[in-house]
Amino acid sequence: MLLLLVASSVLIGAAVAQDNEYDDDLEKALEDAEEEAFWGSMALGGMCCMIMLIPIIIAVIIAVWVYKDAEKRGMSGILWLLIVIFVPYFIGLIIYLIVRRSHPIQQGPPPGAYPPPGQGPPPAGYPQQPPGQYPPQQPPR
Repeated sequence: MLLLLVASSVLIGAAVAQDNEYDDDLEKALEDAEEEAFWGSMALGGMCCMIMLIPIIIAVIIAVWVYKDAEKRGMSGILWLLIVIFVPYFIGLIIYLIVRRSHPIQQGPPPGAYPPPGQGPPPAGYPQQPPGQYPPQQPPR
């Protein structure tokens, strides 16, 4: 009887030990799955963020190009920038590309810029002088 009792306690102990190993393996597998899920969700979130940022970056690049091109052609850059930004689905860009054909690029300095020294007309009241003449003549009184 004692032998039966000892044998049964050994078998029960072995079963409990084996059950603990199974629980440890299951717990480790669950922890690994949680960690993989965390990093997977982080990667998915990063991809979603990039997918959302790419169209915004493209829109900003197009808007800056339209502004600069419109200013070169003597059109209102701010107006075209706002049209391109606020008219959806690139319709504003298409309208700009159609309208810009009738406005050639202006040569020379942009409107409102001072000409280089010796290249522009003298201010009112100053006589015209040949280039390289120094000292400049005084205005008439």
